[in-house]
Amino acid sequence: SLLRELTRRLGLRLRRRHLMARKLVLRLRHSDDRTAQASVALATDALDADLWRAGCKALGKALTRRIAVRSVAIIATDLHDGGDVQLELWGDNDQQTRATALQRAIDAVGRA
Repeated sequence: SLLRELTRRLGLRLRRRHLMARKLVLRLRHSDDRTAQASVALATDALDADLWRAGCKALGKALTRRIAVRSVAIIATDLHDGGDVQLELWGDNDQQTRATALQRAIDAVGRA
């Protein structure tokens, strides 16, 4: 779907630049040129699946009219390099590490 592809590209750009986003903004433009937007807070070090889920949530918030949508934009805001992120002391780091490794492998396959 379009939303999945947009969030995949966004995640790839963030990872290539070694950046993280605190918020995802989805902006819609309707066929009558009116716009709608919604934002969703992101978890630390959000992977593509997290970005997609946040995009779906934002889309649900932004789609309040029954008018055709002309364009969709996804924007990452409140960017940071991860230096000010507080790590969890008792979190499930093993699962997060595996998810990050899987995301890197997917990125590597995409470059090949």
